[in-house]
Amino acid sequence: PGGGGPGRGGRAPPPAGCGGCAPAGRSGGSPLPAGMYKVNTWLAAADEHVSGVLYMGEVLDWRRRLAILITRSGDGLPFLLFLGALVLFGSPQWRVIAISLFLADVLTFLVVQTLKFLIRRGRPAGEWGQMYRRLDPYSFPSGHSARGGAMAAMSLLVAPTWFGLILLAWGLAVALSRVLLGVHYFSDAVSGFALGVAMSLALWLFVVG
Repeated sequence: PGGGGPGRGGRAPPPAGCGGCAPAGRSGGSPLPAGMYKVNTWLAAADEHVSGVLYMGEVLDWRRRLAILITRSGDGLPFLLFLGALVLFGSPQWRVIAISLFLADVLTFLVVQTLKFLIRRGRPAGEWGQMYRRLDPYSFPSGHSARGGAMAAMSLLVAPTWFGLILLAWGLAVALSRVLLGVHYFSDAVSGFALGVAMSLALWLFVVG
């Protein structure tokens, strides 16, 4: 879709298996066993292929503008404004929901940033999203996707079902937009969303619930 995947004037993301990580056996660690190396190579190739197919290219049409709007809705400022509106104008029940969402987001953010620092996988090459690339050069896992997963799971646990379904659709759309716009690999988005869900479940089980 959109104006330029592989073979259509766009670019495919670089190999997902490297992404700025040190190759096995060159940083003091032991090389992967042959079987694990083959699996890792296959997964990296599959990730690269799927990411390249989904990537929309740099041509700015209405579909790309929509993807940008969706991905921007997952930024920190719009998210905090949304929670602030729930606290200021909502009932006591909605204030509790907003606080639960905020706690899930903070926990998810801390875990995501820790993993990014430890793994240090570089983002796919591209022109769009320079703000993200400068402020947060690491790709795995996707923080926006993790926020989407955390908000979806927590809202389904503590909020009315209709609200949870809306945030689930929003969270999936944000995760997909990160790959469409070329600022994350497919595996970054999937892993980030799953991590966000796990963080909300853990928070609900041990704190909120």
